[in-house]
Amino acid sequence: MRAYQKALTAELHDTNENLKGTPDDETLLKRKQVLEILITNPGATGVNDRLAAIEASLRMVASREVYTNEDEATVRRAIANLRASAASWKTGPLVNVGRYLGLQWKEGRGLTTSPP
Repeated sequence: MRAYQKALTAELHDTNENLKGTPDDETLLKRKQVLEILITNPGATGVNDRLAAIEASLRMVASREVYTNEDEATVRRAIANLRASAASWKTGPLVNVGRYLGLQWKEGRGLTTSPP
């Protein structure tokens, strides 16, 4: 997920740079919108939110404080969401979005980028 976060952020930066030269390019504008949604989706399902949830869970576990059933459910939910997101980028619904953006998961090589 960190690799996707980094790649999406880099692609967004490149898209913004390209938009400076052609601010009315519909393809670039749509690409920018898709990238922004994937990175920071308001529904707490963006890459940044998923990573923040797992990091918060890791800090909670490392703190050695008393856990409640709600804390355990939060950790389980964060891990399940992270696994589902990673799987979706590899073989699920986000594969097509990744191809549109020039991102693809290749076994043995990991995340690769190519011109969309």
